[in-house]
Amino acid sequence: AYEIRPRDGSSDVCSSDLGITWHEMTAEVDAGRILKQVLLPVNPDDTSGSLNFRCYVSAVRSFGELLDEMLAGRVVPVVQDLSQRTYYPYDQKPPRLGFIDWSQQDDQIHNLIRALDFGRQRNPFGFAKTTLHGAILAVTQSMRTTSRSAMAPGTIMESVAPDGGKASEPWLRVATGGNDLLVSRLAQPDGSALPENLLGALHARTASLRFGAPPPAVEGTLTASLQPE
Repeated sequence: AYEIRPRDGSSDVCSSDLGITWHEMTAEVDAGRILKQVLLPVNPDDTSGSLNFRCYVSAVRSFGELLDEMLAGRVVPVVQDLSQRTYYPYDQKPPRLGFIDWSQQDDQIHNLIRALDFGRQRNPFGFAKTTLHGAILAVTQSMRTTSRSAMAPGTIMESVAPDGGKASEPWLRVATGGNDLLVSRLAQPDGSALPENLLGALHARTASLRFGAPPPAVEGTLTASLQPE
């Protein structure tokens, strides 16, 4: 069997490295002895999409190596320490259902956005989201800065031209609880593109705009979901 998992138990993009593991099949899920493991560094701007691609490439390559090692009798199975195992169920959703809390530090918001960026793959968890005048928008790309403003968190301060082709539309500089964050590729909640007229208006009126909290009905659901059982 094959699995992808962070070695330190955190979410993939927040880990320092990611493990590609081939192990024996047993009656207990993912409990078999490890036959081969490859560690991949997680780069500062990796997304779930880029990590998945690199992991699958590494898995294919390492499986060929594992077969050669098995034929040569060089495989030494290693018993797993199940006390260090973490499990993320398929139906587990991101904190606050992916809604951004702009009062958080910029690195926390950046990590949420890139963790929910699956690229061209199907996104089973939902995008990072924010609101603007009551409308829900998906935020699918971000970039950290070294500047910090005195504006209220969520305030859109300016529209910045794309840098080296990294974004298909201008970046928006947004105030957070830490340094300012550049965001781009705003979309509708399902990930589809925003209408061109809405994008144009958004970038032309940045001085009077501020990203807000989830709608009241959603906020109520989030509050209930965060209560201890």
